[in-house]
Amino acid sequence: MTRVVNSFSNELKVSWNQSFVYVPYNIYDRSEEILTAAKYTKELDEVFIENRDQDETTTWQHFGSVTGLWRNFPGLWKDTYTEEISSSTSSNRKIDLYDCRRRLWYNQAINSPKDVVILMDMSGSMTGAHFKISKLIVQSLLDTLQQDDFFNVLYFNQATGFLIDCLNDTLAQATSYNKNQFKQAVTRLQSPKSVANFPTALKKAFRLINKVSTHRATSSSSCNKVIMLISDGIDFDEHTHEILDDENAEKEVVIFSYIVGQSTDEGRAEMKDIACQSGGEHYDFPTVGNVLDGVLKYQKRLSQPLGQSLDDHVIFTPLYLDGSGLGMMTTISTAVFSNKNGSDTRELIGVAGMDIVVSLLQQQYPVQKMGVFGHAFAINNNGLFLMHPKFKDQSGYLPDPATVYLDEVEFTTNPSKGIELKRAMINNETGCMSAEADWLFPKHSSQRVVRLNNTYCYRPMEKTPFFAGVSMPQQNAIQMVADKTKAHLFRRSGINALHSDDPNVIIEVAEWSFCDIRTEGEKKQPASIKYYPTAEDLYQYLKNNDEDLDEKCDEEMLLTLLLSASVVANFTRDHWSVEELTHNNITDAYIITSSGFTYILSTDVNNTKRLDRDIFEEIRFTHPASFYQKEFHNQLTFSVDIKSGKPQNLHDKEVFNDEEIGNIAIGKSVYTGDENTMLGVVGMSVRVDFMNRIMHEAAQNITDSDCSKNSSQKCYLIDENGYIVATNRPVNRVGYFLGWYEGQLIEDMEKREILEVREYNDTQAECPQQSDTSSSSPANILKTFYYTVFQLVYNVLAHTLAITWWMLTSLLTVSMNAIGVSAASRNVSCTKTIEIYLLKNRSIDTEGAFNCSSNCSQKYIIQSIPDTNLAQVIINNNCRGADECPLFSKNNEPKRTRDLTVCEQPLRYRRALSVCYKLTGEDKRACFDVNENKESNIIIYLIVFISICFAIIIAISFNMYFRKYFHGRCM
Repeated sequence: MTRVVNSFSNELKVSWNQSFVYVPYNIYDRSEEILTAAKYTKELDEVFIENRDQDETTTWQHFGSVTGLWRNFPGLWKDTYTEEISSSTSSNRKIDLYDCRRRLWYNQAINSPKDVVILMDMSGSMTGAHFKISKLIVQSLLDTLQQDDFFNVLYFNQATGFLIDCLNDTLAQATSYNKNQFKQAVTRLQSPKSVANFPTALKKAFRLINKVSTHRATSSSSCNKVIMLISDGIDFDEHTHEILDDENAEKEVVIFSYIVGQSTDEGRAEMKDIACQSGGEHYDFPTVGNVLDGVLKYQKRLSQPLGQSLDDHVIFTPLYLDGSGLGMMTTISTAVFSNKNGSDTRELIGVAGMDIVVSLLQQQYPVQKMGVFGHAFAINNNGLFLMHPKFKDQSGYLPDPATVYLDEVEFTTNPSKGIELKRAMINNETGCMSAEADWLFPKHSSQRVVRLNNTYCYRPMEKTPFFAGVSMPQQNAIQMVADKTKAHLFRRSGINALHSDDPNVIIEVAEWSFCDIRTEGEKKQPASIKYYPTAEDLYQYLKNNDEDLDEKCDEEMLLTLLLSASVVANFTRDHWSVEELTHNNITDAYIITSSGFTYILSTDVNNTKRLDRDIFEEIRFTHPASFYQKEFHNQLTFSVDIKSGKPQNLHDKEVFNDEEIGNIAIGKSVYTGDENTMLGVVGMSVRVDFMNRIMHEAAQNITDSDCSKNSSQKCYLIDENGYIVATNRPVNRVGYFLGWYEGQLIEDMEKREILEVREYNDTQAECPQQSDTSSSSPANILKTFYYTVFQLVYNVLAHTLAITWWMLTSLLTVSMNAIGVSAASRNVSCTKTIEIYLLKNRSIDTEGAFNCSSNCSQKYIIQSIPDTNLAQVIINNNCRGADECPLFSKNNEPKRTRDLTVCEQPLRYRRALSVCYKLTGEDKRACFDVNENKESNIIIYLIVFISICFAIIIAISFNMYFRKYFHGRCM
């Protein structure tokens, strides 16, 4: 069966024959304008289907109308876009919050970037319902802003203040974090009071917005200027009009006015006049029910310069999470205009869009040629990611894109290098640079680190706001490929090696595009459903096509795979057997080649645990590969399944048992004869109890060392990051960080610089939502013993080394890689500090002690195990009674850091978009009120009326019942 990844959620109801329409819950879905929009957009089905037939990479196609109607293809049942909410008065229920006009792809398509200052009236007349409506308007307006916008919120009565005090002379970029900080500040506003001084407030708003527009792109959108005035009415004041004339003489700033509640005719007329003079519009919000739909209407006015330009304005959104389960995506969209009644004015009727799943973009770069730790990435003009292997898919349905910057995942050891790289990309440059950087792995836990010498190459992506780059470690610069002229020597045996009837053998190939052998039905699936052929798929296709590799296959990639498969099959057939593995206490042996072939021989025919087909994320491959320096090429790398979180029964009395915890992987990288290119990893797995037995037997060779279970001495084998690989303590400690159990020891090792700690900030973390030596030394004896014990590993692996030179000289040609040359229970986004401990020296032989009390100290010995990534730790537990060491834990769990305030956020280098469609007061048009949807309100009022009537009927019925009841009781 062909492997499928990134498929639709099984819970989705999808139709490939027609599109579906959807109307937001707050809009009457039988209104004339909704029915009209549904009728004329139905013709889009033919276009949607034709697009899908012509391009199999097409996923979602959709059209969002200004009415709020949304048509999408393939048809998707609307329950996808519901969210669970909870309240104090009801159990969890679902509410539908989707409105296409609030989505990124819609907003960005119809508007150019803008600087926005929101003025909020906080005078005494704004109490009660007026205050609630105005706060909701502010929060809803903030939701319409996107990453290229800048904004601030001011409130005023007799005096004018800034909603966030420290932002008193600048604008904030409209990132998700900044908008949320402002929305929270709105909820903390005190009750309105005093009288409104409109002239002072308007003057301060004009001065602020005109000041920042002269600044660099870090403080301004360098495009539209907008003031949004929220009040319950203004009395005529000549001074107000003087301010408007003086501060906005060039009509550069457009004002939109929002009147809340019921107002006098004079107050309403003055608000409208202020908006009309500047080229804006006026809106009425008599009730809370008008807000969600009404705040969106200013966007139509801002879209008019784009409509009049007749340009084909296509935009790409920042990254966001698809609500249907396809993962992170970007949307290409464009605004659609029409000429009403043959007039010269083009009116916005909606936005057409098409989604691109990021996984599809990731499939376009040759991951197999970039090698382990090599990767591609892309950022936008704000320095935020479109694509990066370290970009985490957030859980939940995100209304806004996550804000993750390039320098927050490319951990260059010299931070200025990371900034230099980002600036060069944003500045539209093409080039390469070198930088030392730390790479955290594996992808989903980031508990280990490798320091790389990377070459970064970058260039702009034409006709988009994105910039692409690749990172290539130096050790990946040379790739090995099969010699086509000698393919006849290995092609048939390589094809046969893709299949095995032996139940103890598992054959895998990497998730790479060796051949496109999809069926016609599979080709009709969305491109995000990526089909990677399995080993059996390739075998079935190639077994009768071994002479000619047609256009369906990548010949170079496939031949290199077949070469490695042939060599591995010949070797394992002659040198590996289940009996030999069982005799040596090995549960399975494996070979993973850099060309994507994996062979596993297991002693258990029921073994269902397979290696990750993404070999560059498989820890049994990446962990040995992280020791790429030549001095480590003969090293055995021990890998344990790392456990996170606080251990259970940490403070309880220790109980020893024979519980099977898992296996320990022992791997070794295999290199070419010149040791410049890694061909793969050969390894095996042994049981934890076997490792514990080895450790116990080894310690007996050291004077006064007893590592049996009943010993007072505590013994550990730890890897280079301090994780326990073996111990004479309870076996469930294996996999945990040593500091959980021996905190005093870890602190002493830090003080003595035996251990170093590297810290990294994870800005994509999730947190629970808050409610607001001599030749006779014991070390040398130990090293000698371990060297003898691990010979059994070398005996199994050594034959693999012998094949390297033959592969290099007879069947391979060297190819330089061109890329490398030149709710309360819901989690919220937060930042955590990741601490990774590292043994500073791979040749440790030392003794030490730490105090348990003023009268007693515990001695310890630490010695490196030669040619491995392990160290032996033996603690003499000689403090008893009152002097016994208390349990002190020092863990390496990621720790939440304090969230930076808006004012503490660093100014990020960015570049303003090159195209600006600017609306000014000189853009003349008839100024009129844009009122609420009358039909929608009629339905709301009707519902309220029926509810009241129903309540009255119930009350009367109860009254009659109780009168009869009590009358009967009293008779």
